[in-house]
Amino acid sequence: FDAELQRLVLEGKLSVGSKIIACNSQLEGADDGIDPLDRKYPGVLRNYSIRLKLFANSTRLCKWSCKLGFVKPSKLLIELGGVFETKSLDHVLPGGGPIASVDLLICRRYPVLYLEDSNESIQTNEGSKRTLTEAQNAIKAKEFDDKRRSYIDRITEEALRSSIVEVDESAPLPWLQMCAAVSPEDYYSNLPTYEQEAIDVWKEKRGILLQTKVQEVVKKAIESEPELSRKSTRFIRLLVKACAVSTEKYAQKKQNIAILTLWDPTEDQLAIAREGTVVRCKNLSVKTDHIDGHKHLFSRPTTYMHPITPQPNQRKLRLYSYE
Repeated sequence: FDAELQRLVLEGKLSVGSKIIACNSQLEGADDGIDPLDRKYPGVLRNYSIRLKLFANSTRLCKWSCKLGFVKPSKLLIELGGVFETKSLDHVLPGGGPIASVDLLICRRYPVLYLEDSNESIQTNEGSKRTLTEAQNAIKAKEFDDKRRSYIDRITEEALRSSIVEVDESAPLPWLQMCAAVSPEDYYSNLPTYEQEAIDVWKEKRGILLQTKVQEVVKKAIESEPELSRKSTRFIRLLVKACAVSTEKYAQKKQNIAILTLWDPTEDQLAIAREGTVVRCKNLSVKTDHIDGHKHLFSRPTTYMHPITPQPNQRKLRLYSYE
């Protein structure tokens, strides 16, 4: 059990004999799964705790008369991909793990923002992370690229000078004599063929050595320079209400509203996230803190969302106080 389910056990809401329905459970201790009847199942793993972890937001109490085992697939269950529907955000527990599936009405879409994480922010006492608008992020990105390019050009020039001295220490004598000559071109043309070939081979090898050494120096210099590290993550926030297809019972509940943050949204997700659209979201998570008194949902890499078909009519949208 996760922390929220453990709390329900301590409160006596879950006890021995309680029947529950669960989905989105997680197998811990065996990433690839196991077959208990498989004799080839390695004995080493038997010493580890292998368990099925349940999450509060993907678990529900059942009637005492429900049969144990897999749930008989209904039309709605098949449509939801084998998980049950969260009908109201009032049922969602902060810190209670992922939400298996919930239909959300997008009531308001806020502008796209960026969360910047750079060492420059720390040095200017502005905190390691700050929120930027699209315009501010574009300006910061250009300033960072210009600064990084200027730094790399300077380091490359210094590295090239020092690498030339180091590489030429192992250069063949004809090459050194040619470089010291008043006219290297004339000196080269007067050399015997075998010495010209030796110079040609060294010239090619020298270029590769210089390139490798310069790249190593530049790479180390960039890694050791904290100001050249910047990460900017795009996100968008939406004001949403749970809009269950199967019931209108929770439409007017004040708790049936939340802020949804989509982290690093794809272009498809941005196109879908329009005001007045009902989207089906799977594997959303819930933060423990609130935003403006509302629960805070957020997307994960495994989050999937798509608009439901057909979309609710105007009567149902008005029922959810959306005009």
